[in-house]
Amino acid sequence: MWRSDTSPVEVALREAEEEIGLIRRQVEVIGTLPEYFTRNGYRVTAVVCLLADVPDRWPESPIT
Repeated sequence: MWRSDTSPVEVALREAEEEIGLIRRQVEVIGTLPEYFTRNGYRVTAVVCLLADVPDRWPESPIT
């Protein structure tokens, strides 16, 4: 999490914007699943969302 992130939901939405070009206003957050702690000490929170509209094609990724 960054200091500007207020919750795991904000982290998930920001990361989805950065990685796949998700548009926040088209997302309805349903909730989160229970936290999972990895062996390495990372805390993972799955965020479940519905998309208002699924694009025919996602934006091109700069990473190939």
